[in-house]
Amino acid sequence: MDVFLAGALVGTVMGLATQAYWLVVYSYRTPRLSDDQKSRIGTIVIFGGLLAVGGWMLVGGLLGLLSAAIAPEESDAFLVPSTVFLLVLAFLATFTLIPLLVVLRQWKMHIFITYIAFVGLFGLLLPNLVFAIKN
Repeated sequence: MDVFLAGALVGTVMGLATQAYWLVVYSYRTPRLSDDQKSRIGTIVIFGGLLAVGGWMLVGGLLGLLSAAIAPEESDAFLVPSTVFLLVLAFLATFTLIPLLVVLRQWKMHIFITYIAFVGLFGLLLPNLVFAIKN
């Protein structure tokens, strides 16, 4: 349970960073909206943020459990996650990145920035939290 909570914590950080990044992008490149859409934008932002943070929390918790299951029991390695975990993370990122780039071509740079944060947080921070909790 502690490992799931550590993963959910990293997922919360990822969700909040994603939400903050997209809000900054939205505020600097405000799309042309009709009056009806302008009145609903606050609701859309709030529910989008809740879905982003909640989704990343769930992904983080599941990846925390996966990291704990894959990590060796006796390890002196610090800052070096398991190779199997990194391969699973790379496969997951690639498996979801390709369809997103095909569907959302105009957002390539923003998707890459989000995925760099994803690999950094879940590839380095999460295994180290799991390592600290297990030892």
